[in-house]
Amino acid sequence: MQCGNVYNFTVKACDGICNSSFSSPLQAGAAPCPPVLRNVRIQRIKQMHWLMITWDKVNCSNVEYLAKITAQIGNNPLTLMDVSSYWLVRPYFELPMPCSTPYNITLFARNSGGVSKPSSVFSGFTVPCAPQNVKYSGNNQSALLSWDASVLATKYMVYSTSGGNRAVLCNTTMLACWLTNFDPSTTEVTANDAVGESIPTKNITGPVNARRRRDAQVTELFST
Repeated sequence: MQCGNVYNFTVKACDGICNSSFSSPLQAGAAPCPPVLRNVRIQRIKQMHWLMITWDKVNCSNVEYLAKITAQIGNNPLTLMDVSSYWLVRPYFELPMPCSTPYNITLFARNSGGVSKPSSVFSGFTVPCAPQNVKYSGNNQSALLSWDASVLATKYMVYSTSGGNRAVLCNTTMLACWLTNFDPSTTEVTANDAVGESIPTKNITGPVNARRRRDAQVTELFST
């Protein structure tokens, strides 16, 4: 039977000689078709990023929906996440998600006729985690700010929040930036990917002593 269709069922008895008349018809529907995903987005709420999932309603009566999310936390195959919503009447689901995490979404629908087949899988990833181990060498006039790589990040932003305004100091794909007129108390660093921007790191340590190999690039500085 095709998903989402309604059928009329009748029964007739036969003893090999005589046939009964048909029974009164019973109307019943097949299991609904799987929902079609409409939109997936990441939204920051305070210090967390939430996954907001919406889908189109199925054209059947008394339908409930379920969203299933599987993920690798921190892009690590050893830290797996497997979460399902309750069966919902509404066509959306929201949940907080870890940073730097690729995920898959599958949708289901059900009614009295049964549970649908799974929907097409949607694959995505969350915003990166905030850069860690942010430190600087130098002084307020000239400083080298560096940090550890954030999983799945494609670039990093350094901001000044002096005076209550957020101004870009550096936009880089590397793990360090040279800064002038540097104030660690009003500086923050974020990691970015195609989805969005991490929670900012404001904890900056330093100054630290640093030395450079003669052939080193800016990312090859190391502390002593």
